Order: sequence, then structure tokens, then C-alpha cells
Amino acid sequence: MDERQRLQQTALRFGSETERVMGSNFIDMPAPLERLLDALDSEPLISAYISDCVDNHLPAGFDAVAEVDRVTDESSAIFGPFSEDPRGASAERYLIVSELVERRTKFHSPVFHGYGQGSGRLQDQAQHFMDETVVALIADVNAYLQAMAGALGLDGLRAPKDDAADDAPTDATGPERLDSLLRELESSARELPLGLREDALLQVEALSDELACETPKRSVVRVVLLGLKSTEAGARFAMIVEQLQAYLEAAGII
Repeated sequence: MDERQRLQQTALRFGSETERVMGSNFIDMPAPLERLLDALDSEPLISAYISDCVDNHLPAGFDAVAEVDRVTDESSAIFGPFSEDPRGASAERYLIVSELVERRTKFHSPVFHGYGQGSGRLQDQAQHFMDETVVALIADVNAYLQAMAGALGLDGLRAPKDDAADDAPTDATGPERLDSLLRELESSARELPLGLREDALLQVEALSDELACETPKRSVVRVVLLGLKSTEAGARFAMIVEQLQAYLEAAGII
């Protein structure tokens, strides 16, 4: 297996695992966080990135134990602000998640109270924490893998056709997967701030209509994807757009 295949398989496995993390029931905390740590630590390419982030880019004075204590003790506190250096921010987020797992933090913990944002329901709190801390960490890792792909001359990351990971879902490029991604994208768009919501929903509708055609036009799909990727939305919305693009590439649509 060459370096390109190893990277492709790493990205495939990590993508599959992180989709399961985000699809988890947050009532099962800390299980989703444990699964994320396993996904980060079990892949040599990714664990090397995380080690570099922690060893060489962690902001001076950052203490994950003290940070979790602070957010737990202050009812309106949330984690951050994170470092402007992506690797520094990855280090902070990774250590926070590790500390929460070490404490066996449940979804009803006071550590999530500052993420209530409105109703304050426990599920909402855990969801917003995941969006702002966990999804952002996943996005940073995916950006690192994409940068590696570019350095190796790969046009994006997709599953190798003749040597895919054994645990890859068999319907990874099937219509049910596409429908699921489009539904997730629409749902995420409806949660955007009012100023972004209408435009994002119109773009999602345009993309859905084009993909419903017998032969979708690549140029149209690419233009709409670029518009969605330029939307200054949250990390969760951006991650779904990335997953959709990966699907469309793997399916040969773009």
C-alpha cells in the first residue's frame, strides 16, 4: 500500500467514525466523546497530527483540567476562545475532550449549561457543545488530511476503488446516503441565523433539484457547492457540506 492509498483509507475510516459520533445519542455521553478519541488515536496519520498540535502548538498556560473546572463552575461559561492557530485550537479541543472523557462526563453535567442557547434543554446543551467544540476539531483534522492530499497530488480524498476499508458502509454512494445528506444539510441550514438561512435554503433546494435530474450537470453542482462552502455558518453546517462533496466525488457526480 502506497502513501496515497494509506491517506485515502485513513480519511475514509475517520469519516465513517466521525459520522457515527455525530449521529450518536448525546444522552449516552461520554460514549460519543470516547468514540471520537478512539478515532483520533487509532489512526497513525491523525495521531501524529494531534501529537504535533499538543507538543508544539498548545498555547502557553493552557490547562485542560482548569478549563473544564472553569466551565463547570460558571453557569454561563463555554469553552474558548480557542487559539487562532488551527493546530493550537486542535490541541486545546483535543485535551478538553480527553479531560471530559477522563471525568466520565454525562450529558446533564453543569459543564454544558452555558451551551443552552434558548430553551436550555439538556439535549440542546450537549448538541451545541458538540457543534462548537467537537465538530470544529473534526473539521481541523479533515483540513489537515485534505492538505496532505494536496501535497501528494491527490484531487480530493475518496475511497480507493480496489482496496477500500473493510468497515466502509456498502451504501456509501447509494441514493439513500445522498437523501440522508441532503436532509441533514437542509436541517442544518434551517438552524442558521436569519440573515444566512434564506440564501442557504435556496442553495440547498437548487442543489437538490439538480441532483434529482437523470444526469446532473457537474458545473451547476460545483457552483452551488462553492456557494454553500462560502456560507459563513457554523462548523456543523460546514462539515455536512464537506461530507456531501466527498459523497459526490466518490459517486463520480463531480
